[in-house]
Amino acid sequence: MKKVIIALMVLLLMSGVYAEGKQLTLVTSSIEDGATEVSIDPVFELEFSNNVINMKIQKDNMNLIKLLNESGQEVPVEIIMADDQVSPELKRIVKVEPISLLEKGESYKLVVMAGFSSKNGSEIQEDVVISFDTEGGSTFTFSNILIIASVALIVVIAVTMKKKNAEA
Repeated sequence: MKKVIIALMVLLLMSGVYAEGKQLTLVTSSIEDGATEVSIDPVFELEFSNNVINMKIQKDNMNLIKLLNESGQEVPVEIIMADDQVSPELKRIVKVEPISLLEKGESYKLVVMAGFSSKNGSEIQEDVVISFDTEGGSTFTFSNILIIASVALIVVIAVTMKKKNAEA
């Protein structure tokens, strides 16, 4: 019986250790990868699986989040992290806001770089990339082209019918 109790205690202790070493991942993003028509003044709210704002790792993590424009140039951003001692409910949340408005109709990538870490020491192993396009792109979407073509067809039919009626 003692062996069973000892084995259970070891299993319980090990499960606590594994829970502490939980691999860091991005759980959600307020702007999803592949999003279109994103505001030119976006606010990304990134939720991670572990505490990523602890003061021991906060500065390093801030340097591992980048916003890149279409040509790969870095766009200045403000990275907002709460104090996990004051607001522990926000310890997994990072907000990212561009300092100035983005260009209309452009493509961007928000990158959380490999090495971004959590308080428990786990790190993101590969860059996490969220690609998106801002609003105000091409004024001629496929829907616009269909509407214009439909109107043109109606005009052609009306003119043709008018000519036939005038000849008769």
